[in-house]
Amino acid sequence: MPGPSAEAAAMAPASPRAQALGAFYRAHAPTVQRAVARHVNASRPTLEDACQNAWAKLLRRDDIALDCGGVSWLITVAIREGWHLSRHDREGSLRAAGAGPAGEDRVSELQNLAPGPDELAVARAEHAQRVADLHLLKARERRDLFLHALGYGYEEIALRTDSTYTAVNRRLSEGRAHLRRLAGERAQA
Repeated sequence: MPGPSAEAAAMAPASPRAQALGAFYRAHAPTVQRAVARHVNASRPTLEDACQNAWAKLLRRDDIALDCGGVSWLITVAIREGWHLSRHDREGSLRAAGAGPAGEDRVSELQNLAPGPDELAVARAEHAQRVADLHLLKARERRDLFLHALGYGYEEIALRTDSTYTAVNRRLSEGRAHLRRLAGERAQA
């Protein structure tokens, strides 16, 4: 049973930073979870662990502002945590798969799925081309696509950019269509 000092500590008012963090969590936790789920291919518990690890890091960092920049920082940290945790999950699966003679075949089969140097070079060149294509978009289309990729919904983007839902929908549709046209033109060439 907790003593009187534990009760007093539990009833003491929270610091302004703690109150701000609570409001920040309530406002942005779903956005962070959606962004991590979009960028990390892992089980739901792994995704939840990644988000919680990111929030725990934010608790220890007083230098991170609780604004749009803080949300971006948090999403980036959560995605990296997700990648880290999912890699450990996969490595554990590989070790479990290699438990017997039949498992050793499975391990070598899974390791052969890793891309080779030529595939990595092609992937880097394609990525560089996609980045260059983004610079051909209108600034608002690029901004809205970036916010959507971070996990913001159409309504959230509209609120953050002082736009209407319809305008956001149009910019996202036109931006995607422009990127698809550019990719199609390259494929035909």
